[in-house]
Amino acid sequence: MERRLIRVSGIVQGVGFRAFVHRLASESGLTGFVRNEDDDVLMEIEGPPDALKRFAQRLAAESPRRARIQNIGQ
Repeated sequence: MERRLIRVSGIVQGVGFRAFVHRLASESGLTGFVRNEDDDVLMEIEGPPDALKRFAQRLAAESPRRARIQNIGQ
């Protein structure tokens, strides 16, 4: 098991991004939290390394249509 802290910046508030992250994490079998922080979204996720890798790939590829991700940092 691994745990990662991820900060996503850009247009990620008010576009359904937190709900998207929750759904994606649940589908991936991951646990943790997601919250708005300043203009960013902050999440801490935990699970098997391969599931975390797939989650990160899907996070950028499948984000809500109105979201505009500028940066995904750890």
